[in-house]
Amino acid sequence: MLFDYNEFINELRSRDEKKEIIEDFSRYYGPQDNVSIYETPFYKDYLSKFELPFKLVVPEDLYDDFDWDLLAKLVFASFSSKYELYFEEDEQTSSEDDCRVCLLISVERQGEYVTKELSELWSFQVLRLYEIYIEEQMQLFSLMKEDEEENESVKAQQSFLLRRFRHKINKLMAKTDYDKELEDLL
Repeated sequence: MLFDYNEFINELRSRDEKKEIIEDFSRYYGPQDNVSIYETPFYKDYLSKFELPFKLVVPEDLYDDFDWDLLAKLVFASFSSKYELYFEEDEQTSSEDDCRVCLLISVERQGEYVTKELSELWSFQVLRLYEIYIEEQMQLFSLMKEDEEENESVKAQQSFLLRRFRHKINKLMAKTDYDKELEDLL
């Protein structure tokens, strides 16, 4: 995998403008040396709740280079970006297990939204998304420990994002059910 959590932690420590992120996070959640990202509180307590029941359409050349499920969870859980999910246009499937969804990611930059489909991204862009989203989760989880009011605010936003994700998934599931019923009729 091109993204390595432990290398990322070491990089944060080495950069003056970023080392406070890992110092704060480590103060509240313990040292992050040789820790799997799946053992972090932000993964176990939050990201793990975002289960995508469909396969993602990803860049073919990078298929084996990244943990796409983890990246999708980071996108779904982010406070700083928006996303849409839709079925691949020429998808002809007979079951939900075969369905592939496209992930459209929108981020605000200088007052305007930049939108890209996950399958169109280059490896350096994917790596940068991992960095941005993990930094965001570390900062939010540190903030939750620092201030009780912020803790409640962050938890409320997390709950909202999880409900919104489930709503989007339910809409997609309903579409597959509708398409299946229509196919059966014909």
